[in-house]
Amino acid sequence: MALPPNSPQTGFLQNLMVRHKQLLHTLFSLVFINLVIAGLGLVTRVSIANLIGIESFGKLAFGLAVGTFGLLFVQFGLEKSLVRDLVHLPARFGEIVEASLLVRAILFLAFMAGLIVSAVFFVETNSDTIGISLIILATVASAFSLGGVYDAWKEMRRHAVYYLVQRLTYFTLIWLVIFIPDWDLSLSQIGMFLMVGVIASLLFEFRWAWPRIDFKRKQGLWPSTLFIVHSNIWIWVAVLTGHTVVYLSQIFLKFFSGNVELGGYSAAWLVIQLAILLHSQIGRIGSEASARYTRTDTPASKRMWFYIRYNSVMAGLGLMIGLPCVLFPEVIIKIYSPEYANAAETLRILGFYPIFFGPYMAALQYFISCRLQKTYLASILFVGAISLGLNLWLIPLKQSEGAALSVVISAAITAIVFSTISVLHIRNLPDSTSAK
Repeated sequence: MALPPNSPQTGFLQNLMVRHKQLLHTLFSLVFINLVIAGLGLVTRVSIANLIGIESFGKLAFGLAVGTFGLLFVQFGLEKSLVRDLVHLPARFGEIVEASLLVRAILFLAFMAGLIVSAVFFVETNSDTIGISLIILATVASAFSLGGVYDAWKEMRRHAVYYLVQRLTYFTLIWLVIFIPDWDLSLSQIGMFLMVGVIASLLFEFRWAWPRIDFKRKQGLWPSTLFIVHSNIWIWVAVLTGHTVVYLSQIFLKFFSGNVELGGYSAAWLVIQLAILLHSQIGRIGSEASARYTRTDTPASKRMWFYIRYNSVMAGLGLMIGLPCVLFPEVIIKIYSPEYANAAETLRILGFYPIFFGPYMAALQYFISCRLQKTYLASILFVGAISLGLNLWLIPLKQSEGAALSVVISAAITAIVFSTISVLHIRNLPDSTSAK
């Protein structure tokens, strides 16, 4: 039944749309762009998996897992906290951006030195190891993205377009090789194409953003660098520890069960990963909003109302993403060639992961915005220890299904612990002010 045009309900909806017009435009843009990326990414990655076979796909997954760990190492937790610092300290915007890039450059060089030493002394050089190294390098290079700057400016749509350029460049090069007769897709080509895409997107990002940043110095580059280090050291350790929940499982699975088992697991994880991409992009809006709602002048009641709404949205999105994987894994896994059929049960288990990922992300952003670094670190170390034990117990016992169980159980514990701490923190605040 339609609402009368002059009813209070109609007026409320119209006012709501007007107040949040910019937010809704950003939301729909991010959803659309990431649906395009997710759809093309799924088709491309599935084609890669079917073309190179389950063993080589396992090697690709290993390179991406190590590269993701390197990415987090180089980012220094800034993907979580940079928006907060830029929103809270607008007068120091330029020098904080410069300091963040300096820290990332130093860590990038340190990681690359470690990668070269490992390649020289511990790994036999062949075409596959060269390809894996390129995949790792391309993944880590994306740490220099200015995503936090764009989010602080509320330019998420523009940054999403640049990310779309990165992925479309990569997809196009992959499909050119697929369609050219007598060309066989290799890990080295995949690594080179990833690098080209990353470089293209970084060029677009810096070309637009750099001239718009006010680089007037308030306290100087080195004091700002020390501020970044001091503010992020515990976040950095916690992020590295927290992501072992997901990526350590893949590394353990390779060494306990081999590339074939990892290839099957990665095929199932790919479906979840592409779904979470949408989740993460929605979370970019929440990151800037969390920073605003945790300012010292925000009453606790208003903060709680925002947190409950945001947590509910993220939980509902996770349910929509994960439920089909839980109910219909045998149907979904048919997008792969028959050699991946055994990954259906792994996909069913991993389908629960997005359901817990949403509340975890909402609580994590609250932790970061409130500068609860030590609480974050203590919580994630607790969950990380549980995850490590589950990996060592379940992977030798149940292989890829054991890895999936480890990831899901750890994610569930993380979501419960983080959400409980966030709610208790808000409840203990006076209604007229927030935590210092």
